[in-house]
Amino acid sequence: MEIEMKKMNRQEFNDRKDEAVVILPIGSLEQHGPHLPLSTDTIISYNLALLLAKEANGIVPPSGLLATARTSSKEKGELMTKEVIEKFKKIVKEAFD
Repeated sequence: MEIEMKKMNRQEFNDRKDEAVVILPIGSLEQHGPHLPLSTDTIISYNLALLLAKEANGIVPPSGLLATARTSSKEKGELMTKEVIEKFKKIVKEAFD
């Protein structure tokens, strides 16, 4: 049974969507020093979501690059604005209301 939404066709998704748990992986696109990629947090959250989905009858949509750490918000190599965060909050709220 496929757990990655990006690999499902429409029928596979429709067959599972009412009973599966959607596990939304969200991570930062930010610096982690010179030795790690900017998407480190996103890679970790996606792989944790896959592990959880295997145990919990889950579906994992593609990763969202929609978070940032306030401690390093002035570093170069980051992609985030307050506007993006607010739009994301609205999307999630509407999806789950």
